Amino acid sequence: MPKQKAIIISIKPEWIKLIFAGKKSVELRRSFTQKVEAGTKAVIYSSAPTSAIVGVATIEKIDFSSPKQLWDRYSQSSMATQDQFFNYFKGKDIGVALSLQNVKSTPSTPLDILRKKHKFYPPVSWRFLKDTEYHLLSENAQE
Repeated sequence: MPKQKAIIISIKPEWIKLIFAGKKSVELRRSFTQKVEAGTKAVIYSSAPTSAIVGVATIEKIDFSSPKQLWDRYSQSSMATQDQFFNYFKGKDIGVALSLQNVKSTPSTPLDILRKKHKFYPPVSWRFLKDTEYHLLSENAQE
């Protein structure tokens, strides 16, 4: 049984490219749980059209704040334009910024293989990893 819960997070391929390039260090969410703590490991799932697990990271910090406060703090590190940012959070009083560190790409594991071998289904946004899914974390990501 794992020491600490890990999560899997779905991210659009265009944002993943910026994350792996070291340009984007903050992932934005319209909602998130307060049960995830700093230091939590995250498996990175690239949504369609890639549809594969492509990396791992550690969540360094979680900031629940108004979209205006998030923009003031993370406009540069989110890599979103102002229009993209505020359209994403439209109708939300509180948004979430996940600061990522120790980001590592892993060999791509396509969804069809994950489904066949592990009965895996990706989250729309994020979810906790099941105990049986911890193999999805690379050896380098585990402590």
